[in-house]
Amino acid sequence: MKVISCVFIACSVLHAVDTNSLFIEAETYNRIDNSGWAIERAYKNASSGKYIVSAGIYESRGRIEYTIDMPVADTYYLFLRTWATNPGDNGVFVTLDNKNPDNPDYTDGLYFYKKDSWQWATKVSCGDGCHKNTPYFIVEKLGKHLLSLRVKEVGAKIDMIALKTSDSVPGDSLAPLTTAPKQHKIPWSKAIPVAATVIAFIAILLRWKRKKQVPVVPKQFSAVTNKAMACIRDHYAEEISLSDLARFAGLSEDYVGKIFKKDTGTNFIQYLNDFRIDKAMELLKTTDMNVTEVHYRVGINHSSYFAKLFRHRFGMLPSEVARKK
Repeated sequence: MKVISCVFIACSVLHAVDTNSLFIEAETYNRIDNSGWAIERAYKNASSGKYIVSAGIYESRGRIEYTIDMPVADTYYLFLRTWATNPGDNGVFVTLDNKNPDNPDYTDGLYFYKKDSWQWATKVSCGDGCHKNTPYFIVEKLGKHLLSLRVKEVGAKIDMIALKTSDSVPGDSLAPLTTAPKQHKIPWSKAIPVAATVIAFIAILLRWKRKKQVPVVPKQFSAVTNKAMACIRDHYAEEISLSDLARFAGLSEDYVGKIFKKDTGTNFIQYLNDFRIDKAMELLKTTDMNVTEVHYRVGINHSSYFAKLFRHRFGMLPSEVARKK
């Protein structure tokens, strides 16, 4: 696997191209963390990433279309800040990539303006491009996407939008630029020697690997870890914790956690999540269950958290696997 990664890196170096993608200065997390809106903790727990892009938008009527270069295929969390002297005018309709951009439903209009202070949005009305009343999008293909926003009345103003992903970079590491600097092509006179060096290094690694290969001996786990694994196998779809494992084994929680990590090389939560996601992959490939049914079946109750775990383990979204069947 490591050798394959080296080949990929070599190809990436030779394939650098000119770009003029929009890149927008990111918001810092503290700004939103201090805003005091009711569901902040839920989003923080669901996707512990930093904000990836933000932008001030000052048009006061009609549809506002904003092209954003999504750097990864991921779940993007959307936050809006809007203002109008009459709070009833603060409704916003949101859609991604022109999915149902017209006929907005303002029944869940946004009421954010407070006297002498700002409050961040907690609800948006959506087309089929996003989850209704939940401000996040699942972007399955990186690159430019069109975010369309429509305000309810002339008096409303969208003051700020912010997007973040589970893998986004820290906001304070981004330069305050309106456009990203160009990536210049590497001259072949320089690229070829670099590629030759990388390929030679890969050949050395392959020869070393053939010489050093030894028979793999199955690892033997302690009785405590075997009991814990059996408990996970039998109860992974239920609410289960390390304290449950300790009671099952008749030992202290600290002791079980220490022995389990020593034997497996990972902690209980990571092992349980990996086990659940492996089961989810199996169900997606071998049954007619949809993604929602699968994540509930394996004991994960939040779709965004499930998507994040799945992508981290397999490098793709569960919906991609479901579509391939």
